[in-house]
Amino acid sequence: MTNYLNNKSRRAAGSKRPSGNTGLNILMFVAAAILIMGLVIAYEKGSRKRGPAEQPEPDGSVEVLPTDEDYTKRGLRPNTTPEPPVVEPTPNTQPTPTPDPIPPMPTYKFIGRSDWNRYHRPECKYAQRTPEDKRVYFASAEEAWSKGYIPCKICKPEAPNAETPRPVSTTPRPVQRTEKPISLPIEDVSVSFPYRVVERDEIVEKAVIRIEITAEVEKPLQKKDILRLAQKLVAAETRKKPINAVSIIMQKKTTLRDSLKWVCWVDWAPYGNLVRASEVTAGDYRTHQFDVFQHGTLRLKN
Repeated sequence: MTNYLNNKSRRAAGSKRPSGNTGLNILMFVAAAILIMGLVIAYEKGSRKRGPAEQPEPDGSVEVLPTDEDYTKRGLRPNTTPEPPVVEPTPNTQPTPTPDPIPPMPTYKFIGRSDWNRYHRPECKYAQRTPEDKRVYFASAEEAWSKGYIPCKICKPEAPNAETPRPVSTTPRPVQRTEKPISLPIEDVSVSFPYRVVERDEIVEKAVIRIEITAEVEKPLQKKDILRLAQKLVAAETRKKPINAVSIIMQKKTTLRDSLKWVCWVDWAPYGNLVRASEVTAGDYRTHQFDVFQHGTLRLKN
């Protein structure tokens, strides 16, 4: 009891009892913050409802800025860039060009060569070897015959009607050969190989006499033998009667075992050009030359 009465408190010296006003102060601060936030939110909502603040109209105390018209009256150009004028597109009055109609592809049945007087079937070897710029197309055998062409002796295309007229061309077609024509004397020479004349035709067209000969040999000939055989055949024809030209086809005899066929053309005509036969009279051989045109081998179909 003495100790209790003498010591008023057991708390250490210098310490204070916590005050009960701290909690009240915190509550008042939170309430004030909530009130302020509510006022701010209410003000924002009111501003959104009212819209943007209207600008006050200028009165005498506010300076009015000069406009573009003021600068123009004083001879100055406004600082703003004028917009370019809108140009309306003009309607196209020109009519739309119509494309040219594509011409139909010409139909042809035979193929000839501009520097040769033969016409062939399209599948013929010599027709396929003809360059594109020298090809001549015919729809019928009569058309080819009327233009001075004769059937090929190899592919044997359709022959024209016997009544079809055939004009004699006085204008020679251009001839391009790999070798120049050769001038040789017309004489009966001897040959060291067997041959046989299998076909001979005499074509007479308006006083122009041309002989066509097909000769068959046992094997392909060299150029010197080709010319010797051509000399012998031409000499035999000139002894019979005056003529204008001779066309010779040489070919190798084929068998079942050997289906390769060797073929060669030889012309004997003025300057080696068969189409110029009408330029000379029959029996005048002063300008005649031998021209070896084509020679090669082909495999016959079974």
